[in-house]
Amino acid sequence: MSSTVYSDTRQKANIALLEVEKGLRSSSIGEQSEAIVQLPSLIDQYPFPILINNAYLKLAEVFRTGSNLLRLHVLKVIQLSERHLNKLTNSDEFLKRINAVTHSNDAVARAIVLRVFGCISAIISERKNVHHSIRRGLESNDMIEVEAAIFAVNRFCQYSKSFSSAMCEKIADMVQGLSTPLEMKLKLISILSHMHHDLHSASQARQLCIQLLSSYASLAFVSTILQTLTKLAVATLVHVSDQLNLLAEYARQDPRRTIRMIALTDLLLLAKKTPHLWDTEMIKLVVQDTESANSGKEAEMLVKVLLTLSNGIIVNKLTPFKDFIRHICYHENLNLAALACGVYVNVTMVMLNSIAQDDDSKHTCQEASELIVSTMAALSCSSQTLQTSIVKVLLNGAVKLSSVSDVGCSVVSTLLYLLPQLNVEDASLMGFAMAAIASTTPAIFSFGDTSSELLSLVQTTTELDSQLLLPLSAVFMALCSRNVDQETGLSFVSLVEPVLLDKLWNGSQDCWLCYRIARQASNMGFHSLACKIYGKLSEKVMVHHYRYWLMSLVQISASQILISQSTSFIGKMVDDLSETSSLLHQAILLMKASSLSSTFPLQFLVLYTSLIDAHVQLVATCVRIQTTSVPSEVVGNSIEKQLQLCVDEFHGLSDNYTDLYSSLFDADPLTLSYIEQYPLQRKQLHVVPKP
Repeated sequence: MSSTVYSDTRQKANIALLEVEKGLRSSSIGEQSEAIVQLPSLIDQYPFPILINNAYLKLAEVFRTGSNLLRLHVLKVIQLSERHLNKLTNSDEFLKRINAVTHSNDAVARAIVLRVFGCISAIISERKNVHHSIRRGLESNDMIEVEAAIFAVNRFCQYSKSFSSAMCEKIADMVQGLSTPLEMKLKLISILSHMHHDLHSASQARQLCIQLLSSYASLAFVSTILQTLTKLAVATLVHVSDQLNLLAEYARQDPRRTIRMIALTDLLLLAKKTPHLWDTEMIKLVVQDTESANSGKEAEMLVKVLLTLSNGIIVNKLTPFKDFIRHICYHENLNLAALACGVYVNVTMVMLNSIAQDDDSKHTCQEASELIVSTMAALSCSSQTLQTSIVKVLLNGAVKLSSVSDVGCSVVSTLLYLLPQLNVEDASLMGFAMAAIASTTPAIFSFGDTSSELLSLVQTTTELDSQLLLPLSAVFMALCSRNVDQETGLSFVSLVEPVLLDKLWNGSQDCWLCYRIARQASNMGFHSLACKIYGKLSEKVMVHHYRYWLMSLVQISASQILISQSTSFIGKMVDDLSETSSLLHQAILLMKASSLSSTFPLQFLVLYTSLIDAHVQLVATCVRIQTTSVPSEVVGNSIEKQLQLCVDEFHGLSDNYTDLYSSLFDADPLTLSYIEQYPLQRKQLHVVPKP
């Protein structure tokens, strides 16, 4: 079955490529353009190396013989399909056809070639003939070609050590030259951030930028040079200390507010990328600048730097400034206070996790929880516009403090109290924070008052704030999945499920919200709820493809319900597995009829169904062993052959899972690890021969 799906996919890809080739051979430039612009979606749908190589070679031929309009279309296709370049194995032939246009007398054509070189620089970074073409483009008299060459230089310097070292002096001459336009100098200065392949080039680039700071004091030049120096310091890790001092100087002394904010933004970047290189003196300098900040925005940026450092490995260095951070937590600027609360919580958690805990650390923890609670209450009553990231800082602090049993209950009760008073967006974030608390420390939520308060929140949601149903349902599911007492958890589900379904069908008309809740229920193992929502949604959609897709999900959820409710009684187990297999086969047919899913979901469902079928055969064989009353050699040999057939089937499934694993070019690591475990488990099965 799996090989049939593979062959169908290849056949569809070949047919689509033939249609594109037919359009490319047309004499009409409109049909050629239409064929070219279809390629990005085709490559994304069928990312196979054979198809990509054939498509790129055909594009290169069109690029070599076509007009500038077609070349621009080819350039756009390469830009959109840049992430598939690593599958281009025949890069020599592709480059040979593209490079032929560099000898054209048309400056626009040469400029397009240089931009193509820049787009594919990841696979041709060390080609000397391409390096020569780019250097020649920099010396052109046509500004379009020069700008294209600058783009190519910028891309090649990211990958090629030899090219960046060779271009360093050339860029310095052009930047210092009087004939170079100012806008072009800014672009050339930005290229210096890629001179990080060796220490000599990095030092030379930094020295040039420092000289330019004294020569060009305009806003555009200073901001570009500071950002270039910061990126260079992050890449090399050599001049981080010098760059920190330079940025601190500009943030403190420059009279222009824009420059000060750019310097603070770069300080924040260095705090994210290189926190291990910050010393106590530099942190002290940031604290002093926070006290004497010229505006609230600058103070917020400085506290963000402290917050970023407190999330890293040097949070211990912030402990001496605990009193100052606590003082900022009471600031009238709620944004600043919320950020300071995040820093204070991080420092508190370090003190609690230390080996030597004392009364001061417990007092600090209690004070941190009070600060979080009071700041949240102030936010709910304030008319001040808050950024989503700052609200997340407070909620992250609440989640961290919830792990401490002494203060976790007060934090959760405050979240429940404030939830109805916030706007929909902030309330949704708070709901997801409660779901995180429920999944990590469910003991804080008692199935008494807390559960009744949560249930009343679901009952009181209106159509306007129906988005709250998603995070609230996540809280319920996390509590039930983490609940040790299964009976209490099931009774809790029986209370929540009818209310939730009633709100979805009678209150909310947002089908996408309902689908998200159903998908969340499927991920967390609540297949009964997911099955009901998928079934209701399938009745609402008008397009047949969508209805078939939702009906396939209904069958899959129903099959998972049977598996989860299966007992250890072997006769009942055979019936449940057989019915599960029947449901999964129906899901396969419906998924094929939908024509919506990509290749992978169908392949995985086919293999999973085959796995259930193999278990049905294995359990049936075990039933035969159990029901055989009179053992005999003939019956024993027959059972042994059946068991061997079951083992062979499992080994075949293991090989199919391995083939599926190797065919997933763009899958995420979690999906790959999930599929990888099947071959390892099934390979361990074997039949022990009789002595």
